Amino acid sequence: MPKKYNTLLAVGISCIILGAILLVARFASANFSFISWVTVFAVLAGGLLLYLCATSIHRAWTIFLGCLLILNGFFIFIVKLGVLPVGMGQLWPFFVIFSSFSLFFSGIYKFKRIVAVYFVPSLVLVFLGVFFLQFSLHIIKVPIRYFAAMWWPLLFIFVGIGLLITFFYIQHTKKAVLESGEDFDDDYEDIS
Repeated sequence: MPKKYNTLLAVGISCIILGAILLVARFASANFSFISWVTVFAVLAGGLLLYLCATSIHRAWTIFLGCLLILNGFFIFIVKLGVLPVGMGQLWPFFVIFSSFSLFFSGIYKFKRIVAVYFVPSLVLVFLGVFFLQFSLHIIKVPIRYFAAMWWPLLFIFVGIGLLITFFYIQHTKKAVLESGEDFDDDYEDIS
């Protein structure tokens, strides 16, 4: 790809990040603190990782880390500036949700499509984040330890359902791949 397109990509990412930071800072009620500058740095580092992924590195981990730094950094920046009426102690489940988005996008980047290896863990992380958010924001009034002590057998039911879905998905995928004559394991890297 010509170098002028890489410059276009870098300037585009920088403008989006800078505009978002300045827009939030414009409407924020608090002054910039050290933690605000650290989060701005994290967002810029995430943008740099996304740029490097698009131009030279081409690895899924750079997408994951870049998205994670941008989402978490921007979120902490918003919370610390007082834009949201609640504190970080109540909003921590969003980090779990942002991790799931980052994992999902890195899976799409790596395989050029949605695959279960990335989609299912992403979906589980979203459900966990939303579940913990219900307790953190006191939507569910019962403390989570009492809820867990009462309903812990549901964990086995959900794990069993997940394993059955995975089993039937793999059976369906293997059958479709075998009928097409392609090798089933070509899409996955050996991590050993």
